[in-house]
Parts: sequence; structure tokens; C-alpha cells
Amino acid sequence: MNNIQELVIDKVKALSINQQKSVLNFIDRILSPNIINSDQELEKLLIEGVDSLDRGEGIEATDEWWEQERDRLVNNSSNLLTK
Repeated sequence: MNNIQELVIDKVKALSINQQKSVLNFIDRILSPNIINSDQELEKLLIEGVDSLDRGEGIEATDEWWEQERDRLVNNSSNLLTK
């Protein structure tokens, strides 16, 4: 086992059972086959996103939008860690 693996194990052991479940759910999600796994798939999704803007369906990701999204994600992650 390497230092990173030991660090992760130590950090997870220090969490409550509910927090450990949240970590496992997160790991399951990032390892799921639904994660983008090819350049072609990524390009397809990017083109679809641009096309949706042209159809008036998408959200324009401005600097303000990214700041709000970042704040939302930070708040959500903080809430997960405090449960």
C-alpha cells in the first residue's frame, strides 16, 4: 500500500458511518461506466451543448454563472462532510 492509499484510509476511518457512505457513493459514481471515457464522447457532448445554446435550450456559462455554480458545489460538498 502506498502513502496516498494509507492517507485515504486514515481519512475515511476518521469519518462517521454516514460520511463514509457518502465517500463510497462518490467513489461509485466516479467509477461508474456513465463517466465520460473517450475523446469522441466528450466531443459529442460538447457539440450537443453548443447546439442546445443555438436552439435556446442551454445555459450560457458566463463568469458569473461559474462563480455561482462553484459556490453551490462548495456548499453542497461542505454539507456532505458535516452530516
